[in-house]
Amino acid sequence: MNNYIRRIYLLAAVIYWALSSVLHLKVSLFIISPLPDFLPQIRPSEYISHLLVILAAFFFLWIIIRVKKRSVGPITIICAGLWCLAVFGANRFLVSTGNEYVHYPQYAILSILLYKAIKTDANPSPFARVLFWVTLMGIIDETIQYFYICPSYGDYLDFNDFVLNELGAVGGLVIIASTGCNSYPAHNEPHIGKAEIGTAGATVMLISLLALSGLLQITPPREIPPGGTLKMNGNIKIFVERKPGILGTWQKAQGAGRYYVLTPLEGAAIIFVIWMTCLFCESTAKRRRLRG
Repeated sequence: MNNYIRRIYLLAAVIYWALSSVLHLKVSLFIISPLPDFLPQIRPSEYISHLLVILAAFFFLWIIIRVKKRSVGPITIICAGLWCLAVFGANRFLVSTGNEYVHYPQYAILSILLYKAIKTDANPSPFARVLFWVTLMGIIDETIQYFYICPSYGDYLDFNDFVLNELGAVGGLVIIASTGCNSYPAHNEPHIGKAEIGTAGATVMLISLLALSGLLQITPPREIPPGGTLKMNGNIKIFVERKPGILGTWQKAQGAGRYYVLTPLEGAAIIFVIWMTCLFCESTAKRRRLRG
């Protein structure tokens, strides 16, 4: 794929991500609101779980077909299985409402677009790199929502959604891997590059500096207004939650059941484990291919 086509995919990925972020509130309201006059009794949110089941059925059918055609290797099958288990666990413990399932296809599409933009002849399967950038974009998306786009709808910076976004991205990569793009050249690019390492290091350093300076804090002394910021002693403080005591607790889900609200440390750990698993699968698949 030439550089011109890759730039088009990159532009499409950025535009798609920006629009999905800016229009998040409108899409959410559309999902939970009755349809126009011709279907006033129907709310899209009531059918999201049904749609998810249909998509899951198509996904498993696709994997079965690819396996029968021997177009996918054992590593892809194992990774697909791990992804399914992770999604099941997230749906069971981290999802507060069925509307959250939208994160999966939303970020699967983004990962596919970004994959098309990042892959090169030297590295036709840059899964770990794609997952890094899509996960970062998902974190930025949720952060903007909490502080700016729809602050009144969130009581905390939602690390649960960080994880759902990442799992959606992994789903897109599993779909790509199942198409059989498993050919690797004798000499290929490293799994992650200087851009990823530098960005990760700069992000950790920035968060550490904000926390050490006292500007960034987890829990406010009391409930604060929407937006996650509060002026204290003449200084602006940034808080990860607006209401004390939500992070790290079980909350009542919509309808029935409960869900767990991840703390920043727990969320970061899960995100890192998922990414490392992707990196391991990519590395293992490349080694097997090169040996073969």
